[in-house]
Amino acid sequence: MENMCYTDFASMNSMEYIEKNLAGNWSAEYNYRTDEKILIPTNRAVGMLSVYYKPGDNVTIEIHGPYEFKQQVMNVLQTKVFPYVNLNFRFVDYGGDWLIDDKWSSGGVTFDAGKKNPTIHLSNSSQFLVIHETCHALGMMHEMRNPNIDLTWIVSALEQKYSKGNININEQIIKTVKSNEVRALPFDKNSVMGYPLPGETNKENVEIKPAEELTDIDKQWLEMTYGKKQN
Repeated sequence: MENMCYTDFASMNSMEYIEKNLAGNWSAEYNYRTDEKILIPTNRAVGMLSVYYKPGDNVTIEIHGPYEFKQQVMNVLQTKVFPYVNLNFRFVDYGGDWLIDDKWSSGGVTFDAGKKNPTIHLSNSSQFLVIHETCHALGMMHEMRNPNIDLTWIVSALEQKYSKGNININEQIIKTVKSNEVRALPFDKNSVMGYPLPGETNKENVEIKPAEELTDIDKQWLEMTYGKKQN
């Protein structure tokens, strides 16, 4: 499961992770690395935590790992993510707002998703995995948890598929977010935030086949959350 994501599993016991789905207004915090006062929203469109960055903010990214890994991650971000997010990204050697490294054995995980200093651990630099985990850092969550999903899961089929591996089926697939806690777009079976799941895992026989890059609905969520990309 080289592209499996463990973000929900890693954060499912965090009360902050759960509670900050709820809405609020802008508030002020200080970047502990720069002492800069920054406005942050306690409200978000869809996702796990209150997104920290507001439209047009500057974000520095620090990447650790072998040269080839770093170059591949940078290329994916520059060509497949940055053009659709209204934030000003810049790579730095150290002291970045975000940290990305290759310190994960299988798939990937994002800690502090949607917050000011997320950490992304990757097992490889595949395009799908880099985009998927970066979108977690931006506040997106697994598409299977979309309250607008219209699929009926067959638990026994999911259990069989994930009989091997550190997967919490209920938290990562079956349990949707309450619709009154988020502003969700229509369910997108091809979202980059989905898991590849065959039709036999649900009664509607719908195959979930994540795209290798952002879909139109993925891009819509990013624009809804961070504003229209400024050239």
